[in-house]
Amino acid sequence: MLGRRHIILWALVLTMLQTGQAMAGNRYRTDLLQRMATALQAEAQLDTLPEGRYVGLLQYKAHPVTVVVADSVVTHIGYSLFSEQLREAMSSPAFDFVERYPLFLDLPVQRERSVARHLDEDGVFFRGGKMDALHQVAADTTLAVSVENLNGKRYTVHWMKGDEERFAINFPIDYNLLAGTDMEERERRLLPEVAQWSAEPRMAEVPDSARLKTTWQGRYFILPGEKFYLPQINSDSYYERDERDSLRLLCNTRLMKESVANLLTTGQVENDYDLEIRMVKYGFKYDTLQVRLNQWINYCLDHGCKPYFGLIDETDGVAKCELIMWNPDMGYLHSMRVVFDMLTLSERKGLVQARLNAFVEISKVQYLFDEIKL
Repeated sequence: MLGRRHIILWALVLTMLQTGQAMAGNRYRTDLLQRMATALQAEAQLDTLPEGRYVGLLQYKAHPVTVVVADSVVTHIGYSLFSEQLREAMSSPAFDFVERYPLFLDLPVQRERSVARHLDEDGVFFRGGKMDALHQVAADTTLAVSVENLNGKRYTVHWMKGDEERFAINFPIDYNLLAGTDMEERERRLLPEVAQWSAEPRMAEVPDSARLKTTWQGRYFILPGEKFYLPQINSDSYYERDERDSLRLLCNTRLMKESVANLLTTGQVENDYDLEIRMVKYGFKYDTLQVRLNQWINYCLDHGCKPYFGLIDETDGVAKCELIMWNPDMGYLHSMRVVFDMLTLSERKGLVQARLNAFVEISKVQYLFDEIKL
């Protein structure tokens, strides 16, 4: 449990961060985006930009540049290559990468590698022309654009004329590359971002009753989800009927495992739980933060993660669980080993303790499950 001194320290740090942000205006999702804004000589303009997507707001080398601001955070800067209609039809982080990466390589920012070495070491390949051809290809409205996910390992963005590929860019599904960050930065930013996230319960979703499976007990229903490598770790959720015969997520002391699964994965159950996160960092160092349980869940779900739950062990009412938050589009997962006192379910209040391994690469998942041994 966090000591009073640690809680006060975190409160002071967050207050200083929030005060600095209020004075500085908009923040940046990554250090790289701030460097790009500086190179574009656009910091003053972007600092006060209201929330929205601004296509062609800036120009670089006579090419339009798009800027996106969400919740006072600059989340994207890149060449304006894809239409809003296409983005709405096919939501993918590949679009932001293909816009940002060439602009970053064009900008006069200090870098340790040449452009050619960047492309080679990052594993970024072009077909049908060099990187400079992107602008001409993107401007050709007769070409159809598609995004292909190759077994969760690489993206390919195609520009097609009928059945003929005219241009393509291929790159790894790697979080550091897609987000433009590195291990030190993602570890530094994660917990402060979670601490600022909303703890409000998410809007309850009413499932299609045709999808529900009736249990042999007949007291509750299972909405089947997907398994994550092991059948015991899955995204199932659990429902019961209320006094008006309407379906609702269950959370009670009669069905403890199912209730814990709902609490840790949906963000829809009202509760007063605190979550103590002990994040494992590089070099076996740790950062610790205490937040509301729903803050962590909302943060992960809002960032495109899919939740999976597994019960590892239960002794004297204390459950040891595995909570996976998997972001397949960005190529990472957050693995959280959770200790949950199920006797607190009657009041839905207490302290939940968790050890977090954040931003685990999908390629390392097998090693993760060698440890779980369900």
